[in-house]
Amino acid sequence: MTVTLIGSPRKTSEEARLDKNRRIRESIKATKARRKTQTCSTFDLKIVGNKLSRTQRETLVRVFLEAKWLWNECIASGDPFSYKPRKNVLVKTKDGTMEQSLVKTIRSNIKTLATLKKQGRKVGEVGFTSEVKSLVLPQPETTYRIRGQKARIQNIPGWVRVRGVRQLEGWEQAKAVLTREADGWHLHVTCYMDKEEYRKRREAKRL
Repeated sequence: MTVTLIGSPRKTSEEARLDKNRRIRESIKATKARRKTQTCSTFDLKIVGNKLSRTQRETLVRVFLEAKWLWNECIASGDPFSYKPRKNVLVKTKDGTMEQSLVKTIRSNIKTLATLKKQGRKVGEVGFTSEVKSLVLPQPETTYRIRGQKARIQNIPGWVRVRGVRQLEGWEQAKAVLTREADGWHLHVTCYMDKEEYRKRREAKRL
């Protein structure tokens, strides 16, 4: 005798999408609730330039150059709120996080200026740029990760050596910002810690 096992049907793509969106909303809600009990601080990690390979250095230069192209292309589209990035750019990633963050920055700047204008203030406009100096890496362990004295940054091959990692001990890592500055590249990591734990640490340090 043959027994046929009937399992639950697989979720349709639409059901899977809705379920994913629901889990994302719940995660965001839980994070916001936790942030109310935490204190925030940002730490500057310096990427050690003389430890970068030629490929890593060239890629870092290239990613900021393409970020400028993407910024100007978004502005040139005439409608940043419906603009969709091209597929063949270095700042584009599999999950779309890096280029989305750049376009989101443009949209946020436009909204901020619009709000200020409504308040009667004189404002300019978000226009073309000759240089992009910062890129947001919104998801730890996805767009960036830190292990020991090294960091892995999405789209940059291999691991890069960084200074200042000890500052992060005991902190919950959130978003980071990759910046290009006069002395090289930096990773500015936003972190959170429970307010009571932070108070105890400061008291112990003072003593």
